[in-house]
Amino acid sequence: MPYSKDYEKIIEHVFKYEGEINDSNLDSGNFCTIDGVNYKFLTKYGITCNFVRDKLKYTNPTKIKQFIQNLTKDDAKKLYYDYIYNHKNNKLDNIKNRSIKQLIFDMMVKSGESQARQDLKNAVAEIKGKKITDYPSIPHEYMPILSEEINKMNKEKQEQLFNKLKSRWTAYESDKNKKFLQGILNRINSHIFVPYEDIKPSGVNNNTDDDPNIDKEKILFVFLIVITSAVFLTLIIYLFRRM
Repeated sequence: MPYSKDYEKIIEHVFKYEGEINDSNLDSGNFCTIDGVNYKFLTKYGITCNFVRDKLKYTNPTKIKQFIQNLTKDDAKKLYYDYIYNHKNNKLDNIKNRSIKQLIFDMMVKSGESQARQDLKNAVAEIKGKKITDYPSIPHEYMPILSEEINKMNKEKQEQLFNKLKSRWTAYESDKNKKFLQGILNRINSHIFVPYEDIKPSGVNNNTDDDPNIDKEKILFVFLIVITSAVFLTLIIYLFRRM
């Protein structure tokens, strides 16, 4: 299925840090409880047994095991898109700045959607001088509002938001996940803020091919062609009449 250009780049960043297979006995993400019994499973491309149980509603341990074992990278890509990135509670493509939505998406994948959304709401509220209660409590109602407010922020405010989110993510993981903390910190620090209008499609440092400056350049180019053609045609008509 066709994905947005931003998602194509964002998901590859996530795959880089999730890897293909995680079978560690030390990682709590490889364990989940079904009907009161704790089971250990593989994790593939970051898709855990909890993801399969909670989002796909699988309750049979054998079927969960088979599903994860047979999972391909393309399958994982679609699952992340349908159940997190493009889910009605998130709709991350509503945010224009790729570096910001990449950070939010990675937070959702690693620390959970509810935690990431709450951190985002708190950070935006702080910057806007609002209270949390100024926003609706239902995700699919407040996320569009947050997205619009982010898009209206200037560069400085967006960078401030970006840094607040990184700080909140660091604090959350430092308290929760001490066993793999250094790896998680490396993952968090891999996120670099890039202003939306500074992002070029040929840039090495990611971001968006949907640069608004590109459209302006195209419009100007077409305008110059039209004007030049009109002047040339006027000159031809003038010379023809003089003959």
